[in-house]
Amino acid sequence: MIFKVAKEKNGITLIALVVTIIVLIILAGVSINMLVGENGIITQAQKAKEETEQAKEDELRRLTALEAATNLETKTIIDKSTGKDVPVTIPAGFAVSQVEGENTVKDGLVIIDSEGNEFVWIPVELEEGERFESRYPRTAFKNNEPTSGLSTSFTEPYASGYESEQEEYQAMVDSVTEHKGFYVGRYEAGCATPRTEENKKTSQDVVVKKGAYVYNYVPWGNEMNDTGTTEGHEEIYNGVTGAVELAKNFDTANGYDTNEVTSTLIYGIQWDMMLRYVADEEHNVNDSKSWGNYSNSTGDAATNSGSLNMNYTTGRNEAWKAKNIYDIAGNVVEWTMDSHDTYNRVYRAGACSDTGNNRPASDRHGSLPYYFNDNICFRIALHL
Repeated sequence: MIFKVAKEKNGITLIALVVTIIVLIILAGVSINMLVGENGIITQAQKAKEETEQAKEDELRRLTALEAATNLETKTIIDKSTGKDVPVTIPAGFAVSQVEGENTVKDGLVIIDSEGNEFVWIPVELEEGERFESRYPRTAFKNNEPTSGLSTSFTEPYASGYESEQEEYQAMVDSVTEHKGFYVGRYEAGCATPRTEENKKTSQDVVVKKGAYVYNYVPWGNEMNDTGTTEGHEEIYNGVTGAVELAKNFDTANGYDTNEVTSTLIYGIQWDMMLRYVADEEHNVNDSKSWGNYSNSTGDAATNSGSLNMNYTTGRNEAWKAKNIYDIAGNVVEWTMDSHDTYNRVYRAGACSDTGNNRPASDRHGSLPYYFNDNICFRIALHL
């Protein structure tokens, strides 16, 4: 009898142990889910932290925009973040971003206007007497470096372009030479509502802001020598204002003092200078799938990438950024002032449906000026 009782006690203890372990596993699972699940404590805390940081950043941008409204004179500051004295001209109506990581040339110096549009300074190092286009001519790239030349079929300014094209180009070159730099839009040109097949002929206010809808369905202009609204072509191409005019009108539309700053469609030589500035081990301008929105994007760049996710908003992924400039590689192709042969204007890089090795950031290809679709956008540049 004594032996039997002992055996029963051992059996009860073993069952209890198994049950206890199961209960502990269940409780552990519940506890882990409470901590790191979708609505867990740690997850919610991380989310709250990110929202707080975003709110702080948004407030700093708002304060910068308010400061910009009070800056009535153009001034030059000296940046030392690269180990050299780099002059940066801040135009009237702008202020340097107060957000951490956005106020040095090393990381990409951002300026903001009173409406919240953002631009990044592209430094141009020149010796005394050197000119922008002489030291840094338009170029192809190989192995993430500029090569010695570019096909002569690409020309800028175009010899038979619109009436003031040569004059405007020289004004840009003179400005960049004098100020040793220029600004590019931090984001591709954007607008408040999506552009579609139904509303593509409707012009919208252009913005250079994060989270805007890309200003796609935009032609370069009407003809090689005409930057106005498209007309005289088949119905699908008629009635759309081109990228050149939208970019050139951006300064007056935002109340800039045009004696201090001029907006243009980005030039081919400026695009190449931008690539010289951003190219490094992480940002390969000849194979850009690791830092652009492509169909074959890799790593963090693959998040929300490719044609299935389309290209609807600017600055969607931090991995698509280089020196604080978003979407240089992929997302949508961008018109420039460059020309190809006698009938094509040039757009750069690739679209979200392209591959990053075939259409990298350095890629240039041309199309008829009045052509447009959902994958064609543009980028605004500023010179002083």
